[in-house]
Amino acid sequence: VAALTSTWWSPLLPSTTEPIVDAGVHGMGFAAAFMLVDFLAASLAARRSGGRGALDFWLDHLPVLFARYSSQGFAAGLIVYWYADSGLSAITAAVAGVLLVQAAYYFHRRAGETVESAIAALASAIDARDPYTAGHSIRVAEYAALAAVRLGWSKAKVARTNKAGLLHDIGKLGVADDVLHKPGPLSDAEFDRMKRHASVGEEIVAQVSGLSGIATIVGQDNERWAGGGY
Repeated sequence: VAALTSTWWSPLLPSTTEPIVDAGVHGMGFAAAFMLVDFLAASLAARRSGGRGALDFWLDHLPVLFARYSSQGFAAGLIVYWYADSGLSAITAAVAGVLLVQAAYYFHRRAGETVESAIAALASAIDARDPYTAGHSIRVAEYAALAAVRLGWSKAKVARTNKAGLLHDIGKLGVADDVLHKPGPLSDAEFDRMKRHASVGEEIVAQVSGLSGIATIVGQDNERWAGGGY
């Protein structure tokens, strides 16, 4: 829209000696206006739905949204510049670029969903391995995520904590049945074998690409509050 109406609004804005810079800055101005409209719409929707306040949502997501809107606005300004110089061929090239980026983002999301499915499957395997604590991993993940939210952690760190909660007992897959399912108290030797589930779990999760940070958390399962070991 900005490109197609550029002959009307472009003369109204101040200019410098660098037309590309002008185009980018003007595009970011449009992005700022769009952010304002988006914020007002989100506020109205939040009020009507009784959900989180729009201000809380925006403060939580502002760094990502600001970077996204700024880059998109700058790109829009460049499209305006190219459109004024090359006409519809510039729009065609821009649309092709956007579609390419969208396709890359789609495949990135699919890869993320695959990892999520794998984590859920592993959590189910833990419950199947030790029915005595069935559902324990899910509850740990939920409580850990709630605690992370109350601590004011970022959205990414909360998600990482949730995943670590789901996988914190994955090392039980490496514990022998005679120890894991023993009805009575464990001997010292058996307890030492049981304690190894944390390090075994870290080794398992570390083999999954992109989960090294989560693997470290899994390896700290049952760590003393102040550190110092199991």
